[in-house]
Amino acid sequence: MQMNDHDIELRPGQRIRLSALGRERCKLFKMDTGVVAGKSSRGGVRVLMDGRKQPQTLHRSYIEAE
Repeated sequence: MQMNDHDIELRPGQRIRLSALGRERCKLFKMDTGVVAGKSSRGGVRVLMDGRKQPQTLHRSYIEAE
């Protein structure tokens, strides 16, 4: 069975960065790195981006482990 980056489990506190798709779709983010804050429903991940005060919900395909 072939694993891709989306199959890797992300844990709260783990460092992430925006994937190529995430950088394309989230152009308003000043920084492209952050920390996983938790899980959300429907494939989403709560992420506290560097330089922000509140976590954002991003689709799993928008981020990758650092």
